[in-house]
Amino acid sequence: MKTVGAEFKGASDEDIKFWIELQAPVISRKKFGADYNLALALLTCHAMKMAGSGDNSLGTIANTGRLASVSEGGVSISFATSTAGTAGDAAYQLTSYGLQFIEIRNRHIVPIMIR
Repeated sequence: MKTVGAEFKGASDEDIKFWIELQAPVISRKKFGADYNLALALLTCHAMKMAGSGDNSLGTIANTGRLASVSEGGVSISFATSTAGTAGDAAYQLTSYGLQFIEIRNRHIVPIMIR
């Protein structure tokens, strides 16, 4: 897990174990197959990041989750205004770990299309 989420190298093994145990029931070892460990690591990193762990140099997700871009010289901040059509995945889209998890999940689980 610390290899996937290098920003969590300072986290204790006990803390990481706690987060892994919270996330493990969310995904299926059978459905994810060979990618299960990677998917679990990404999901764990995502959950830890959402909880405020890791690199927070720009602030926590709670404070910056809607930011689309940040500049410094001349100050320019843009906010993301829509995650239309992705309501179920909106929270995953707030971290790079969540986005990578979505990619793996989409390779293994075909979503149901409702017309």
